Amino acid sequence: SDVCSSDLGFSLGSIAFGSMNVDVPDLHDCHLLIACSRGHAMVRYQGQDLPCHVQQAVLLPPNASFVVKTSEDCEQRVLRLDRQLVSAHTGHSGLQFAPQVQLDDPVHQPCLRHLGHLLTDTSLLELVQQHAMVARDYAQLLVSLLLASQPYDTPRQPGRWRVRPGCVRKADDYIVAHAREAVALADIAEAAGVPARTLLDNFQIGRAHV
Repeated sequence: SDVCSSDLGFSLGSIAFGSMNVDVPDLHDCHLLIACSRGHAMVRYQGQDLPCHVQQAVLLPPNASFVVKTSEDCEQRVLRLDRQLVSAHTGHSGLQFAPQVQLDDPVHQPCLRHLGHLLTDTSLLELVQQHAMVARDYAQLLVSLLLASQPYDTPRQPGRWRVRPGCVRKADDYIVAHAREAVALADIAEAAGVPARTLLDNFQIGRAHV
């Protein structure tokens, strides 16, 4: 059920599933962020299996076709951002975000907090629902927070994510600072503030799109 929807470019809602397969043949004209608040899911998109759970979300582009397989206890929070809203805010009509979002990366916390406030703060929700200017500004803020934290590419630079995950930036800084020392993966992961597996996954995402 939608807890927030507007005609100014975005909607936010929650959906509870049983164990099922959901086939979406066409996402139409919006970017779709899928995050599990409970349980887990697997999103099949362009031949890839993208895991979705409490630490990892999936962000799909406009006009995507995909299949979601959910666990029995799966509950999802879904954010829709209209393509026109993102295009107007960025100046790029074909912008696409990297499809996997590492929610336990601290760089995503500002965006997650704002989404959480909208879901739980009744007074804020009423403002967004009742005042078009507030809804518009809030939608633009969400886009800005995503652009600041989630890798993306544009038609002018296809296949080159413009932002690296925060944990990768921290790992790079640590490696450079300790270039003359023998460092272990555990040391780098600790400096990056994420588990070693998360750090490796993010480095693989970066290599795949350079």
